[in-house]
Amino acid sequence: MAVVSVNNLHIGYNEARPTQGDSSTGDAVLFLHGVGSDKSAWDAQLEHFGKIRRAVALDYPGYGESDFPVSELKREEIARYIFGAMDELKIKEAHVVGLSMGGVIALEMHRQNSLRFRSLTLANTFACHPEAERIIERSQHALARMTMRSFAETRVESLLTANAQPALKRKVVETMA
Repeated sequence: MAVVSVNNLHIGYNEARPTQGDSSTGDAVLFLHGVGSDKSAWDAQLEHFGKIRRAVALDYPGYGESDFPVSELKREEIARYIFGAMDELKIKEAHVVGLSMGGVIALEMHRQNSLRFRSLTLANTFACHPEAERIIERSQHALARMTMRSFAETRVESLLTANAQPALKRKVVETMA
């Protein structure tokens, strides 16, 4: 388990780098996961990009191997934790890739300090969602009646394509659970 300490919280991360040369300060790629996931969602990308440059995937506070914060965090605070993790990992600037909620966090990070970005890639995300409150309320209502595992099992079919391999479906359920 790899972690860095940011404001008294341990933030989990996975990292891959080329075996040749010094990639510690070069063009790093930073991967930010979606709401029902963690850094492991980016394992295949770390394997691929880690052959040519430093590639890092982070957990947000309360996700994966990161500590839980003392209270619920807003996107502005999560962005500051990600910047703190970048500082601890000595990543001055990065190519940032955000998926779903990761895109929301990446946009907030860019708003706070665009100079830390070499580029920004957004996937399946939004800056402002007109149904955000309703979606959050619906998810909270569902989670009040079921376990995270059963919630994940009901969501997996809508998150993956119909022809997704059973092993991938199991991995998504395990990650969300």
